[in-house]
Amino acid sequence: MTRRESLLILFTLGIAPNLASAGLPFQTSRRAPRPRKTLSVYRIPENTRTISLVPSQNFRVSANDCALAALGGTYLLQLRFPGIVRAGAKINEKVSSGQYHRLFTACFLHGGPGHLFVNSMSLQNLGPEVEKWMGKSRYVGIALAAGIASSTASWKLSPSPSIGASGAVFGLLGAWGVFLAENKNILGRRQSEAGLG
Repeated sequence: MTRRESLLILFTLGIAPNLASAGLPFQTSRRAPRPRKTLSVYRIPENTRTISLVPSQNFRVSANDCALAALGGTYLLQLRFPGIVRAGAKINEKVSSGQYHRLFTACFLHGGPGHLFVNSMSLQNLGPEVEKWMGKSRYVGIALAAGIASSTASWKLSPSPSIGASGAVFGLLGAWGVFLAENKNILGRRQSEAGLG
């Protein structure tokens, strides 16, 4: 894995939004690095997501964070073992011969860093709201059902091999749109339209 791919994965997972301030050896120029102070106080910006290494009493892992970790972890495995793509992609001949697991596994594989980045950013922007209003179990159910349904539709309608979580993301988007439209009386017309727009 190249340095560029590993940095892209860090950005995609939202772990290091500012690599220079995160203490990683990231330089924008060829100048010698400045000497570091041994004692310094660094204030983390409020909008930065952090992961605590010591769980607290109200420590909760969101299903969206688990989904993002699964996508990123699977992509790291793809880089290490390229044969995973051939073993898990939706290939019509293989699915027709009885390898139905490919309808599920294709949802976690990605064609490159850009594909992973777009799907992860879409999931990061949409997922927390869907999970907050619908709950973890419905979120997971919708994402899995939409991912498998999109792979099945691709199997029946397209002869091309396919991979990616786009079907699950669009399923979550559709469920969110229906939720907002059905609950506009409770949420208010303006908020419902703002969520759809």
